[in-house]
Formats: sequence, C-alpha cells, structure tokens
Amino acid sequence: MMKAELVSRQGVKAVFAFSGSTGGGKTFTALQFAYGLANKQAHKIGLLDTENGRGRLYDKKLPCGKQFYYVALDPPFTPERYIEGIKVLEDIGVDVIIIDSVSHEWEGEGGCIEIADSQTKFNSYTKKEEPIQGMEKWLKPKMRHKKFVNYLLMCKAQVICCLRALPKTRYDTDEKGKKVVITTEYPIPICEKNFMYEVTHSVILEEQGKKQTTMKAHEDFIPHLSRGNGYITCEDGLAVRKWLDGDIPSAKQTQPPPSAPTTETPIHCEDCNDFVKPHGDYSAQDVAANTKKKYGKTLCADCGAAAKACKEAEN
Repeated sequence: MMKAELVSRQGVKAVFAFSGSTGGGKTFTALQFAYGLANKQAHKIGLLDTENGRGRLYDKKLPCGKQFYYVALDPPFTPERYIEGIKVLEDIGVDVIIIDSVSHEWEGEGGCIEIADSQTKFNSYTKKEEPIQGMEKWLKPKMRHKKFVNYLLMCKAQVICCLRALPKTRYDTDEKGKKVVITTEYPIPICEKNFMYEVTHSVILEEQGKKQTTMKAHEDFIPHLSRGNGYITCEDGLAVRKWLDGDIPSAKQTQPPPSAPTTETPIHCEDCNDFVKPHGDYSAQDVAANTKKKYGKTLCADCGAAAKACKEAEN
C-alpha cells in the first residue's frame, strides 16, 4: 500500500559505474570504494565475478586485509544469470555488491548480442528456420536486459558495476582527401547504449585508477569520485555512505577537492560517441548546440566538420 511521507535520502540505494580498459584499475578501485561504502565491514561486501576467477586475486586487497564474499558467474552470461548471482549475495545480507564485469551481460558468451543473433523463426514460404533480422531480433533481448537493469535499480544493496571499455575508432577524410583513422580520446564502455543513463554516478578510470573522467555525475559525489586525479579510497566510500544514510548534509562538504571540477554533464557526439570538447572560442555546449541546429544532431567538432563537408558535396 502506498503512503505519503516527508522526503529523506536516508537508506537510499545507489548504482555506481567504474569503466576502463585493461589495467585501468576498475576492480581494485571498486573494492577500496566498496569497503568504505560498507562502513568498513569486509563481510558486508560481495563480488560477482564474470572474469574467470580473477576476482580471487584480490582476496587480501581490502584495506583491513580481511576477506569478502565471492560468487563466480560462469557462461552463459544471460541477464537472468546476473540476477540469480545478485540474489545469492542479497540473501546472505551484504550491503555492497560489486559486479565485475557488467560488459559480459551485453557482449559476452550468452549475452544480449549473442541472444539477438541466435534467434530464428520459421519462414512459411521457404519452409525453413531463418535468422531473425533487423530491429525485430532485438525485441526479446532488450526486454530481458531491461529486467536486469530494473533489478539493479531495486537491489537491496549498494551496487558497483565494473565495465570494460575500449577506444572507439572511425574513418574520416583529412584536408588532403586521404582516409584516416580517428580514435576517441577516452575509452568507451562496453554495454547497452542506455545503461549509463540508469546509474547514479559513472566514471572512466585510467592509469590504474589514478585518473577519472566523469560520464555522469551526482553533484554530492563529485569530490569523492570525480576529482580528476588521485585515487578513489575507502574514505571516499565512507563519506558517500554517510551522505546516503543522511548523516551529513552534503558529501562535498567533507572533502573538498584541490580544485573544484566542473559539474557540467559531459556531452557525447551522436556519431562517434566521443566527448564533445571545446573548439576554438566555442565551449562544448556551444559546439553541441550549433551542430544540433545545423545538422539535427549533437556532434563533436570533427564530426561536425565531416557533416559540413557532406552537406556542401550534396549541394
């Protein structure tokens, strides 16, 4: 039965996302942050490991040196198997669940991409089973993925999602008309394209976790998760936990950063998915607004130049 009450953040659950390439520091950073988020209680942390047992290498990596709970998730990496693994950890009463890695749910063995590509239907004309094509093949996988995301959002514990990330490349033409390969400045997380919209706070980790690039920010978590430089520690996790429990008015008041980072949400190019960055005298917001007005979609400066060239060629 629904009831009305005065709003309070006390006891609210959050979903965090740490993305990065190999060696980016995802797992180690997640464990340090989780230790504080669990009020420095090792037995309140659970790790759901899809990385063929690599999570066991971190058995003594918590600041206290104690062990945490561990669940191995083997293929197939279906959304339902992820939910099953989360439930196992919920049932033993952990406060923080680390999922390493969520990327397998999308592109791993038995993940959503494989589910979509493996579907067939009977063709009454050829009398044969044929692969389902186009958007139709994504209907069921997307529904199954959505159930997984909804379960994350309703989880009884705080959730930290680790995701693999890779640089994205695309072909373009330089000023001499020669084809060139352009690589994004930051690695792009491997996941369903809307997944990052669902998390509370998301960062891309580099240099073994020392450097962070913010993808989605919650204002009160910026001093602890988005300083830009410097490792994320258990003290950051503890400060965020106190804020979530309503013990302090604002997490950013407990540990101000050396230099305040921007709170503006990063903008992504709709063509290459790279971050839209300032160009010349124009801010990132100006570049995004101008390309949206001219070409009907938000583009970075490079993709905007390519769109301009195509438009001129058509005329």
